[in-house]
Amino acid sequence: MTLITFTRAPMRFIELRCVDPRRGHWQAIYAGDEWTNSFITGIGQRWLVEDALRHLETCRGLPVIVTQGEPIEVAA
Repeated sequence: MTLITFTRAPMRFIELRCVDPRRGHWQAIYAGDEWTNSFITGIGQRWLVEDALRHLETCRGLPVIVTQGEPIEVAA
């Protein structure tokens, strides 16, 4: 995974959210748009969720934004 610093927030992104910090559980969420269907991955260790994203054809090229549990809302 490549880390890129954005000067402005991207409009289309996958949110990698820490859902249970005590247990180290993470989940990836994508709201969807006209080109890509929405999806929510299962909950698991961060490396497992990241590995699942690498193998998902539908999310190739979308940036991943890491958050700490609270959902982010972005207006399109």
